[in-house]
Amino acid sequence: MNYRKISWFLGITVVFLIVLATNLIDQNSFRKVRDSTVSIYEDRLSSKNLLFDLVKLISEKDLANANADTTFYLARNGEVNVQIHTLLTSFRDSDLTQKEIKYLDLLDHGLTKLEKLEVRFLQDSIAVDHVAIAEKLDILKKRLNSLAEIQMQEGRTQMEMAKSAVDSAELLAEIELYFLIFLFGAVLLIVLTSGKRKKKTAG
Repeated sequence: MNYRKISWFLGITVVFLIVLATNLIDQNSFRKVRDSTVSIYEDRLSSKNLLFDLVKLISEKDLANANADTTFYLARNGEVNVQIHTLLTSFRDSDLTQKEIKYLDLLDHGLTKLEKLEVRFLQDSIAVDHVAIAEKLDILKKRLNSLAEIQMQEGRTQMEMAKSAVDSAELLAEIELYFLIFLFGAVLLIVLTSGKRKKKTAG
């Protein structure tokens, strides 16, 4: 009888420990998911920094156009164009939504048109319509601002969705743990009580 009771006790204990270990591992996984979610959000902030650098470069072009600065177009504009394309390439390497890709394509298209006008400036500065260049630059800045807004919105949305999912999973894991403890205690009580009852009956 004692051997049977010990076997029950050991069996229940082993099951409890296995499920407990699984539960703790799950909770650790949930924390890792939450940390990775924060990392995703930070990556989007990094992309926002890229956008900020792009805005600065476009603004530099805008100032040069407003002042009809031939020196800028001769000495600096080529370098600025290279920096812009490099930043856009880095931006494309990040995890983007279809909406972000669409705006990046529009940016590339707008830059191509702008660069054609800038080439004309070098060829014949008098014939260039600075208003047209200013309009192209304004469009580019608006698209960059739209991209920045999308970045923040998508980052917040992903973070909130993932956090909500992880919080729900953690709550279920806690409920599972408390239920397991209750079940362990109830089964153990039944085993011990049934042993005492059999002894009384035998007596």
